[in-house]
Amino acid sequence: MQALSVDEIDPLAFTPDDVDQNVDSPPKQKEKQSQKEKQSHKLNNGGGLNFMPDTRRGSAGLAPATAAPPSKPHHSPSKPNTAGPADWDAVVQNQFLPGETVLMHLQSCKMAMSSSPYISQNCRVLMTQYRLAFEAPDEKRIQIPLGDIFTVNSEITPSSSSSSSSSSSPPQHSLIIICKGTNLRLHLVPSTQAEAMSAFQLLQGYAFPGRQGLEFLFTFEGKKTDQTLSLPPYSASVEFNRQKIFSVRKHACPVSGFKAVPSPYRISEVNKDYGVCGSYPREIVVPRNVSDEEIKQVANFRSEGRLPIMTWGNGTDSGSIWRCSQPKVGLQGNQNAYDEKLLKVIGDAVRHDTAGTIGAGGRIFPPDYLYGMSGDHNLKDIINHCPASVRIFDLRPKTSAVANRATGHGYELQASYPNTSLAFYSIQNIHAMRDSLNKLMTACLSPTINDMTFGKAVEDSHWLTHVKGVIAASWEVAFVVSHKKVPALVHCSHGWDRTSQVCALAQVFLDPFYRTFDGFKVLVEKDWLSFGHPFQLRCAHGEGKHERNDEQMSPIFLQFLDSVWQLVNLFPSTFEFNSRYLMLIAKHIYSCRFGTFLYNTDKERVGGDISDRTLSLWDFLAKNRLHLTNPFYKPKWLGLSFSSEDQLFLPPLPTILRRVSLWDFFLKDSPKESMGVLPEFLKNFKFVSSEIEQKLGGGRDSEESGLTSLGEEEEDDGEDDSLAGGGKNGGSVGPDRTDVDPEIFSLQRGADVMEAWMHASWSTIHEQEKALMKARLQKTLARELSVSQRKMKSAEAFVEDLKAGGEEEDEIQTLKKRVEELELQLVAATAKAKEDES
Repeated sequence: MQALSVDEIDPLAFTPDDVDQNVDSPPKQKEKQSQKEKQSHKLNNGGGLNFMPDTRRGSAGLAPATAAPPSKPHHSPSKPNTAGPADWDAVVQNQFLPGETVLMHLQSCKMAMSSSPYISQNCRVLMTQYRLAFEAPDEKRIQIPLGDIFTVNSEITPSSSSSSSSSSSPPQHSLIIICKGTNLRLHLVPSTQAEAMSAFQLLQGYAFPGRQGLEFLFTFEGKKTDQTLSLPPYSASVEFNRQKIFSVRKHACPVSGFKAVPSPYRISEVNKDYGVCGSYPREIVVPRNVSDEEIKQVANFRSEGRLPIMTWGNGTDSGSIWRCSQPKVGLQGNQNAYDEKLLKVIGDAVRHDTAGTIGAGGRIFPPDYLYGMSGDHNLKDIINHCPASVRIFDLRPKTSAVANRATGHGYELQASYPNTSLAFYSIQNIHAMRDSLNKLMTACLSPTINDMTFGKAVEDSHWLTHVKGVIAASWEVAFVVSHKKVPALVHCSHGWDRTSQVCALAQVFLDPFYRTFDGFKVLVEKDWLSFGHPFQLRCAHGEGKHERNDEQMSPIFLQFLDSVWQLVNLFPSTFEFNSRYLMLIAKHIYSCRFGTFLYNTDKERVGGDISDRTLSLWDFLAKNRLHLTNPFYKPKWLGLSFSSEDQLFLPPLPTILRRVSLWDFFLKDSPKESMGVLPEFLKNFKFVSSEIEQKLGGGRDSEESGLTSLGEEEEDDGEDDSLAGGGKNGGSVGPDRTDVDPEIFSLQRGADVMEAWMHASWSTIHEQEKALMKARLQKTLARELSVSQRKMKSAEAFVEDLKAGGEEEDEIQTLKKRVEELELQLVAATAKAKEDES
């Protein structure tokens, strides 16, 4: 998808000399070597092209069947070829991922990028099973994961005749490499035709092993040598129990006022063998009053069998989110009694809620409040004057929904679903999103675009308009669920693209757990992976141009990450993770370094044993958690009931939409300076660590705050934490631990600059807030102590009076106990005051 800077390599790896020793035991390795020696060849004995056989293929040779075999004998594969320059490994700074081996290196190549008007001469090229790395004479380095490659084309450019001679030089054979997502183009010209053709065959074999050969992707090899402990897998039952949707409810009762009743929802295993819907998870949440047989009948009436099932709910009211695909209405207006019953039962739960008109979805909001929150005068009609107990959000343009009736599908007809209301939200389809991103990246990567009109080019791509559409629909779903306490049914056509975007983003608004580091992982695994977003179809992992369907590729998940980034950028204290966390996820959508986004459905991943055979992106992120956490996050009380205001994050919609901006993820490969540069005083890391950290955290330890002075050693582990500065990024703020993947700091400058300015400019605000809170606390505690002391003195004086008056002993003892209780309260209040003050 995107070209990576040279620093984006995991330093946990070993040097090339160590690689082969970590693959197989010596006897097995020796057998493999003998097989490969018979098949290995050397194409160009003196031209600088050297191939490193892949130790994982056994007798499969240098490349998959799509690559033609070389033609001359080659050396033993036990160690990388040293016929090239001694420092060839400097192209990747001698840092390899576990299981990564060198396949080839080229010398004296020419290279040009679509994002640069210049041609680099005498470049060196290095290829492994995971990446293609380039180094120019000016030490500029570029790396592209093979999974990011969209196409590799071979091109012959005829050379013109020399002015001083009638003879002409031979034509140049070059490779055109185009990346996914960002559309970055590289023009590579090897020194000879043999180098060009052999490199072309090798790239074709390893970048495009085919849909049936995904096990040849690097992530499978990396898992063999990286035995890092994995995080617990996603569990639907655990997540829905966390939401408390199966808790006992209190319903209105005319006799006793309230009565306890079971939850109206249950987990069904009707799809445990994926027989009802192949793209749904094994465990689904459905209404308790709908049987499994009825569920099967509903699936028959929905496109791809994707019937309405719950993705989010709570334990106190009927506010919930349900997702599905379009119904099979057709031009004849087909009906299905089981589908109608299911929606009726979902809506019936609203009538039994005990929160009065609020729980029944009948709460009336002032028009001024609705306009201030949404910026839309029409929202008062949708919210206040709609008696429906189920709100259906059809995310398509109405014209598309109507047109789909001609194909036997369509939308819910009001006559068949009287307890529902239907609204269309005009989010465009996958083709519009793909074309929009192509236009956006053309503007971002153009070296000649006029900077004065760059903003217009971005606006003309309509990418930001599409992002706003996703945010607006998600906001309204969250508003209806949280304020009206009614179920929201969300769908598009198939229910796995736009539906996943809106359902997931609405839950970010509703549930603070999904705004945490661990919660966002659960959200992606639930609403994207488990509910069947077709990552393989949209990203074409390992598929060449003759196998993949280009019309089905689309950056749907990337657009969701962009939408989340808009919220993180505007409200950073609301999210536990920072923007670098989102950029790493976006970077590895296509890289195939991890198996997290392989295949289309949960069924395919279970069948391919992906969790055990490949590396997990979530394990990688968790390992680097310290550097991906937002230091300004203000956590919410996750254990409170849903009715608590702390649970909801729903700022006025105009506040978000009017400030949507271009994500700097799209600018990281821009040929022009597009990101902020750190001021000189912020580049002084000692200033940042001493001044800012002292203001923010006082004595907070550097491991927690993520800030350490340049060159200092931590007493706990003795490792150096320093500023990951220099290079083309112009410095960054944060620790640079030697056991952390450097791509975390080299991925982009935007997050570094933003965090640096936040540290510098917000520190004063935090200091003022802390001082104000401390003053209020001291004032409150002083008042409580004064009251307690007065009560105690009064009680002691009263006891003395009773003694002097000869009162009964039992009354005196009772009063003494009261005095002792007051003394204990005073001690407790004093201890609390000291604790809170500290």
